[in-house]
Amino acid sequence: MDLQKWEIAKDSSVDEIPMILNGSKFVTARKKSGNIRYLNVPICFDIEVSSFYQGLSKRAVMYAWVLCIDGFTIFGRDWPSALIAFRRLSETVSAMNDKNCECRAIVYVHNLSYEFQWLRNLLSIKSVFALSERDPIKAELNDLNLEFRCSSACCN
Repeated sequence: MDLQKWEIAKDSSVDEIPMILNGSKFVTARKKSGNIRYLNVPICFDIEVSSFYQGLSKRAVMYAWVLCIDGFTIFGRDWPSALIAFRRLSETVSAMNDKNCECRAIVYVHNLSYEFQWLRNLLSIKSVFALSERDPIKAELNDLNLEFRCSSACCN
């Protein structure tokens, strides 16, 4: 069996996000507050975390993240690099928007309720829709035109 035929993703860098999204289209959602254009590209984000005890206190650290955009993967090891990736994604989506209305990219996160506990301290959150306390299924950001959605909300 030739394993190269089964390659699913291509490793990429943050600088390649404009090239990855080149030619992508938007879909328009009509809302009471006005039309919103969503980038019609599959995007997902995930982190890997390890926990340990420091004395009697339990601690946790994120040691890796991945942002997947339409089959391309961007990896990082710290939060500053993840924030750079989010910013670059947001800037690219804004630059692609040729209409005079709000645009966003939806970033799917499997089990958003867990990742959100990390992201809420790093990003400026505009609004959250949650099924219950600490169980968000959607979070819109203030300063980036990204919207995080839980990909596992229907599985709970």
